[in-house]
Amino acid sequence: MPVIILTSDQPYNLKSLATQGSLPPGIPVDFGPVVFKAHVAGQKTLAERLDARLILDTHASHYIQTEQPQLVINSIRYVVDKLRSRARSDRD
Repeated sequence: MPVIILTSDQPYNLKSLATQGSLPPGIPVDFGPVVFKAHVAGQKTLAERLDARLILDTHASHYIQTEQPQLVINSIRYVVDKLRSRARSDRD
C-alpha cells in the first residue's frame, strides 16, 4: 500500500513552555532540537521500513493539516491515485 509520511520541519521550541512554567522539571530548555532530531530519524526509519515517501519540507509545525492543507490533500490524492492505478493493472 502506498504511504506518505508528512513530518514537521520546525524543531520543538521549549522556551515558550519554560516561560509558561509548563516544562517538566529536569528538562533543559535547549532539549527541543535534540528531541526533534530523534523524531526525524524515527520518521526516516519508518519510511524506509514501509517503503514510504517521506516529506520533510512541509513548512509546518505539528498541525500540518491546518497549516498546509493543500499538502495533505495532495498527499491523499497521490495515495488514492496509486491505489487506483494498481487496481487497474491488477484487472488487466
